[in-house]
Amino acid sequence: MRVVLLAPPTSPVDAEALAAELGAKQLDVLKVDVDGPGKERSETLKGALADDGSRLFLLGVRLDAEEYNGFKASCLEQKLAFVRLPGPLSATAIAHQVMRQVGWRLRSQLEETAS
Repeated sequence: MRVVLLAPPTSPVDAEALAAELGAKQLDVLKVDVDGPGKERSETLKGALADDGSRLFLLGVRLDAEEYNGFKASCLEQKLAFVRLPGPLSATAIAHQVMRQVGWRLRSQLEETAS
């Protein structure tokens, strides 16, 4: 699976080591400047979602509510998994959030189909 980590420009992330620890075939780090121009950030996010090879997005930046809702809606519309990362960008913390949030979404979907 190809994973995209959306990280702040100042974040020192070793993509190769992180991919190996997470068991991802490929992990791309996309720098997203939340303090920079909104248009540039919007284009970066749209470009990431337009890439057909990516299936999981790790949101390691804090977007404002409108941007986050747009990103979330796009992921749901395209049936792409995304995980918000509230803490450090380490393999252990990321794996924990992936299991917790993706598991929560899967349980929600199961409950909806059972109703």
